[in-house]
Amino acid sequence: MKLIVIYGPPAAGKLTVSKELSRITGYKVFHNHLAIDFIESVLDRSNAKFWELLDRYRIGLIEAASHNTQ
Repeated sequence: MKLIVIYGPPAAGKLTVSKELSRITGYKVFHNHLAIDFIESVLDRSNAKFWELLDRYRIGLIEAASHNTQ
């Protein structure tokens, strides 16, 4: 598995760049906001479990992708 991390300030165009990179390379995009929205649909960010679950969700998804043999 190849992993590219795009990091930058809010509204810098990270998702736009990620989508174009995905189009060019065929790599998948892990849209972090979807992960946050998923957890936030049940828990507020002020809840300590929010951050714990978000970390577990992110790590679990990346681990599952790393074992994908496609």
